[in-house]
Amino acid sequence: MKSATTRFFDLPELIPLIGIYLEQHDLSAFMKTSHLMHAILLPLFHRVVHLPTFRTPETLQALARNAMTISHLTTGLTACGRYSDIVTKAFQSKDPSIKFKKQIPTYIPSEEALEALCQGGEFPAQLYQVLRLSPRLTQLDLVQICINNDLTLHLLARVISGLDTLESLLIATYANARLFSQIPSYIFNSCPPSLKSLEFKILYNHIASRATTFSTNATPDSNSIKTLKSSLAIPGPGRQVRSLSNLTQWRFMHDDVDDLSDTICSILESCPNLRSMDVPPLGGPQQIERLKRMVANCLPHLQSLTQHDLEHGHMNDCTAISIVANAMRLDTLELVYILQYAEKYPTIDQELQRHKRSLRWVELDDCTRIESSTITSLLLQYPALEVLKVNPFENTRSVEVDIEQLVEKKWVVTRLRELQLIINTEPGEIDEEEKYESDRRKNLENLCRQLGAIESLEVLDLWVPSDEDGAYDDYENDLGPRFSLSGMLSLGDKEVGGERWGCLGLLAGLKNLLAVRGSFFIQYTPVSYNITQEDAEFIVKHWPRLKVLELCRESERFVGLSPPVEYLLQELPGLCIFATERY
Repeated sequence: MKSATTRFFDLPELIPLIGIYLEQHDLSAFMKTSHLMHAILLPLFHRVVHLPTFRTPETLQALARNAMTISHLTTGLTACGRYSDIVTKAFQSKDPSIKFKKQIPTYIPSEEALEALCQGGEFPAQLYQVLRLSPRLTQLDLVQICINNDLTLHLLARVISGLDTLESLLIATYANARLFSQIPSYIFNSCPPSLKSLEFKILYNHIASRATTFSTNATPDSNSIKTLKSSLAIPGPGRQVRSLSNLTQWRFMHDDVDDLSDTICSILESCPNLRSMDVPPLGGPQQIERLKRMVANCLPHLQSLTQHDLEHGHMNDCTAISIVANAMRLDTLELVYILQYAEKYPTIDQELQRHKRSLRWVELDDCTRIESSTITSLLLQYPALEVLKVNPFENTRSVEVDIEQLVEKKWVVTRLRELQLIINTEPGEIDEEEKYESDRRKNLENLCRQLGAIESLEVLDLWVPSDEDGAYDDYENDLGPRFSLSGMLSLGDKEVGGERWGCLGLLAGLKNLLAVRGSFFIQYTPVSYNITQEDAEFIVKHWPRLKVLELCRESERFVGLSPPVEYLLQELPGLCIFATERY
């Protein structure tokens, strides 16, 4: 009797049902098992396409033949041009293996005009030729493009307006100062009603500012320009409704060239179901009042606030997010992300008090100058918190959490899933070395008791600074236990007064733990603190879902491993013990 596996492959129609759940690299490996698998799964392989990786005519032709299945396309100027050349030639030769959208809407230039514009290197025309092959597209990422004049902007907007199935759009473009304020509103007003996520990254570029014609390859009197101007004289499709009711996510980053607060407010007022938004930079008092009214009256479903742009080139001080958070209804804010946060009074834990029962995620990225009490307060006062991540700016030591403050009181967080902190484990002013180490161990034990009680914890990412300069990521010598958290991965000696100390046993309750990252590197701790077989067996028993345990740096990949570490790799399939460079 045939096995279930054999019988499965006897029914080729079942194979794609497995393929749709595979990641790209796994799908590629599956396709290499046989010619049959390759033929069956090739269309699925092209669902997500990063066009710059397709460089040869052969791969581009294969892509064109399977373009009907593309749902997510990422492209830039050069890659789109290469692909467009292949597509145009296939159209001219009437290649039966490539299926085109036959009819062109009246608001798009004619077939002859498109070909002329593509030959002239005009990106929007090339993009349209490419998108005609992919009617099922739901996500489009346009990266490193250049919008340097009105004609480019108008044609790009028309192309986007015809993507009826589009749900997510990213436009990362260079532009001149004159078009900065026009691009967001013009593109927004051309987006299809199906859109759920819209992201802009607009950067000023002095080369783009010099461009005045539609193309550097065409003159104002060229046939392609005349044809395009004639085509653009026809009214575009426009949007029949005044709002994008399906849009739930808005993200906008731009150079500090112009005040776009009014433009952004006008756009966001047309997004009644928005749930996540980048907070716009603050303008004057009138713009601030408009922003508050807009949030209070037009965005009843808002839950997530992010801030990526720096106001006037300075660190973010949370002012803009605080204004928006205070305008929202009580206990509705769930997520806060701030890039390059620098603390001021009132501190962020005080500014977000209105939402302490709803706030689930706080991430302060590339931050500096944060008081230890601020971070501790988030764990003591925000019971709904599930993720707390504090990332330092350029190895600064001004974002450390003092361990004595951290363990002084019991945390109120019971649903924490991810914790990322830099912890100063050194006790206060203590002259005696023995008392110093005793207090340090006591504090770490109290920390492990707090952590061990949080059964929902999945990611534990803890670092300690290694020296006065804060270079906690650049260990060069055997720094000893005070510059490491290795004791948290050790059960210690059972006898009282033993040389080996540890508090791993206090973390037995972390059954859902997936990743342990931070200052746990074997190479930089005393030999007596290395993981023993008993420690390894404890980890396997109590952390059965563990996928990441950072014990070695990437540069140590070819260094011999101890038997206990080999045991971990054997008993926890897929476990990664090598750290990625994140600082």
